[in-house]
Amino acid sequence: MADKPAAVANTPNATYVPPDLSGNVDDDEPVVPPEMLPPQGELLDEDDDEPAPPAPVPTPPVTPPPRAPSRIGIGACLPVRNRQKPRDWWKLSPVQLVDDPEKSDDEEADTAQEECLAASSAHPRLFADAMHSDDASQWKTAALAELDAYKTNGTWILVPRPKDHPVIGSKWIFAKKYRADGFFEHYKGRLVAQGFSQRPGFEYLEVFARTVRLPTLRIILVLAALHDLHLWSVDVSNAYLNGEMDCDVYMEQPEGFAVGNPKHTVCLLKKSLYGTKQGGNRWNRKMRTALESMGFKQTYLDAAVYIFVRGDVHIILPVFVDDMTFASPSLPAIKQAIADLDTHFKLRDLGPTIELLGIQIHRNRSKRSLTISQPQDCAEMLACHQMGDSKPVSTSMNPIVSLARTESQECRRACIHAISRLWWCNWLPAVPILHNSS
Repeated sequence: MADKPAAVANTPNATYVPPDLSGNVDDDEPVVPPEMLPPQGELLDEDDDEPAPPAPVPTPPVTPPPRAPSRIGIGACLPVRNRQKPRDWWKLSPVQLVDDPEKSDDEEADTAQEECLAASSAHPRLFADAMHSDDASQWKTAALAELDAYKTNGTWILVPRPKDHPVIGSKWIFAKKYRADGFFEHYKGRLVAQGFSQRPGFEYLEVFARTVRLPTLRIILVLAALHDLHLWSVDVSNAYLNGEMDCDVYMEQPEGFAVGNPKHTVCLLKKSLYGTKQGGNRWNRKMRTALESMGFKQTYLDAAVYIFVRGDVHIILPVFVDDMTFASPSLPAIKQAIADLDTHFKLRDLGPTIELLGIQIHRNRSKRSLTISQPQDCAEMLACHQMGDSKPVSTSMNPIVSLARTESQECRRACIHAISRLWWCNWLPAVPILHNSS
């Protein structure tokens, strides 16, 4: 919509002529300068002799006074901050040595478990302890077998110690392996990296690794019992060593088996190792790639369960780190899948499943029944808490016993550790709770 014409202010003898919108400009036509036009919206009649009021004169902006120079800036002299000496965080203060009622139950349970394992003489905690024990030759043989697997797999290469890159430590872990029924199996030595000193974004990127959920495992066992499925277990030897490292990680040489001067030569990891932050993630990626190439697919609700479907052949495969259990109505299909998987990884065929994650499995296929139990875990728990001679009772505890928070710290830790172990034993199978009644 075009603007309305306005009269010329302060010039009563001049008449405003609207511009020619057609583009034709007449040279004889008087042109009114823009500064002589009235403000927008102000109209004057031609017969009005009174001039319009003058426009207000704008006030010049007020310039603020200059600021004083800041004390903070380039060349500013600031007081030196008094820095305190770092405290010895690994030492307990007198206050921490006293029973703290606000301490987390999980922390006390972990401490109790460490004390329980330390009190046991079956597993040496240090390499020197293993080499000076009565089973020194067996422990050394187990360590050499582990090193031979690392060498065969090309787990690391020896390089000069880097000057601009941190080097993480390594440690030997020794244990005696038992079956679920308590029968001794073999000595085990494993070299682990001290991955707690790895820096995120530099020495590792991703750490998430999938493992099968225990409720999912129970469902698979129920399906095997109801539909009379074959159960077959395999174990991947040195599973973590199959994963490819995604970052440069330098590690100290294994204690007792160093090559050259360990102060000048370290290990550059090429394959994932137990204890590294990304070890589980790298192995899980390698395993998933191999299973998908064989035709297995991940389930949506539990990504650690793989399904194989081809015609009338159906196989369910739950994976818990390196423990795999095949469930299928066709035994030849299971053996063929194991043979195909053996081309990717070094497997240890355990045969029909009679043990799974330390749990004994007893089947009666004629009655379509399956029972599970954990006698070895229960026996170790009772021995750890000096309750090996306990008798089963109908109630879990004497109802007249009064518990107080003034109990000793050792008693509280023992109770918390026992409850956590009982929770694990009662998660899959239902076991009776024992009470030390004399």
